[in-house]
This record gives sequence, C-alpha cells and structure tokens, in this order.
Amino acid sequence: MFVDSTSLRELSDSELAAEVIAKCEQIDALRAEQLALVAEFDARMVYACDGAANAAVWLAPRARMSRAEAGQIVNLGRKLEHMPLTAEAVASGALSTAQARVLSRVVNERTASVFAEHERLLIEQAARLTVDQLRRVVRVWEAHADTDGADPA
Repeated sequence: MFVDSTSLRELSDSELAAEVIAKCEQIDALRAEQLALVAEFDARMVYACDGAANAAVWLAPRARMSRAEAGQIVNLGRKLEHMPLTAEAVASGALSTAQARVLSRVVNERTASVFAEHERLLIEQAARLTVDQLRRVVRVWEAHADTDGADPA
C-alpha cells in the first residue's frame, strides 16, 4: 500500500514499523526478480542488439543508475547462475539480495568447488545472521577455503 504523508502521520508507531519492513521485503523480492531477469538478459547478450558493449553499459542509462551500480547487478546475477542454492534462497525470500551479495564475494576460481560443497550450510547460517554478522562468518570461511589467500584482484 502506498500512503501519502498525511496518512503516514496517522499510522501508529507499530504500524509504521510494519510498513517499513513490508516495503523492504517487497523491494528485496523485486531485486531478486531483477537479478534473474538481468542474468538471462546478460546470458542472451540482448544488449548487443542495441550496440552496447555489455549488459551494464546498456542498463545504466535506461535504468537511470550509475554504471557501477548496473555492473554490481549484472555481476551478482552472473554469480548467482553458478550458486544455485543461493539463487533459490534469494528467489524464495529465505535470503536477502544483500546476504547473497556477501556470499557471492567469496566465490572465485579457488573457492568455487569448496563453496559448492558448503553452500547449503552457508545459506542456513546466513538466514539466521544479519548482513554484518554474515560478513564476519564469510571472512573466516574464506580464510579456511582459500588457502592461497585473498584474491589479488
């Protein structure tokens, strides 16, 4: 429900809090859909029909966002293609897109196979943690999973 500023003032504190959380959940559900759509758009290289070099370059001006923001969306969409359990958890609302982003940042060539083995456990942990707590857990996981050290890139 959209409420104007007059209606907002009429809400009780608990109603206002509930509306804030409901909107956050709706936005995250839309972000999850956006990621799936952008990943498919990117995989099909639809952007090339307009002469764009890549999906982020195509998306940024059309969605009125920075190229960096568009790049983050495209990159997360791509990564989720290789993180099937995480993608499923995001699509179902069990994980937020922010939590998925944290998980995706530790998946690279050196950690991908270990992540695939641990993905279900990491998702179970992530669902119970805040994004900031998850970052700390993932840092520890990465230190054990990637014995060569942090990705220099």
